[in-house]
Amino acid sequence: MQRREFLASSLVASGLAAEVSARSAQAQQTEKRSPLFIQVRHYMLGPVGNAKLCDDFFRDALIPAANRLGISPVGVFNGWFGPDTATKWVLLVGPSLETVATLETHLSRDPEYMKTAAPFLNAPVAQPPFSRMESSLLQTLPELPGVAVPAALAKAEKRIYELRTYVQPTYLSHDLKADLFQAGGEAESLNKAGLNGVFFAENLIGSGIPGSSLPGITYMWAYASLADRQKGEEVWGASPETHAVMGNPKYAGVPSVISNIILRPAPYSQL
Repeated sequence: MQRREFLASSLVASGLAAEVSARSAQAQQTEKRSPLFIQVRHYMLGPVGNAKLCDDFFRDALIPAANRLGISPVGVFNGWFGPDTATKWVLLVGPSLETVATLETHLSRDPEYMKTAAPFLNAPVAQPPFSRMESSLLQTLPELPGVAVPAALAKAEKRIYELRTYVQPTYLSHDLKADLFQAGGEAESLNKAGLNGVFFAENLIGSGIPGSSLPGITYMWAYASLADRQKGEEVWGASPETHAVMGNPKYAGVPSVISNIILRPAPYSQL
């Protein structure tokens, strides 16, 4: 058995799978839709990467093959504003933990993928497509299980995304932050203000954004422009509903340590 197949199989067979299964059962009781799983890949290109080779691979090989496995949508983004813009981000969304977590194993068994992906997979060591890749595994929150872009923004040519991660010092504060997004109404108040939530998820493995840590919650906003983002922040901050949500004594003292990066979608991105 190849090393990557062994590692992937071990992951699904581990206690993580049991924990996720229990949380999924709880989600079924509170929400008709099952949670989704998201693999987040962060490709760092500089100083040796090849952006065109990455785009060709994502567009022509990875997305079609992932879609054949039931992983959809697949979002591909370019770093636009943040600590490092020479990056590409890929979000692979699917209903099956096993498929999302062991994606490389499934892809290696797909002859069409292996053929199309060959220039990327077999690139010379002296001319690699990227310098390093980090990945995280997320599960959407039980009461906010979907992944979607508002219809008005889905085809907007200049839409912007913001990937954000809240990190917490304890599991209690982590659970309270997750509850604040869900039962506490924070996600709803953000959406009403125009800070359109694409997804809200818990980090299972990995920290989502470089520099953040576990336990954490990663979520994504979408908007038409930075001006719309600023307007949304102002509307949200002035809303009586927001003051009621954030003033709830249940959540008093929950830290708000955020890491974030602003992204532009690739022309072929499915998000």
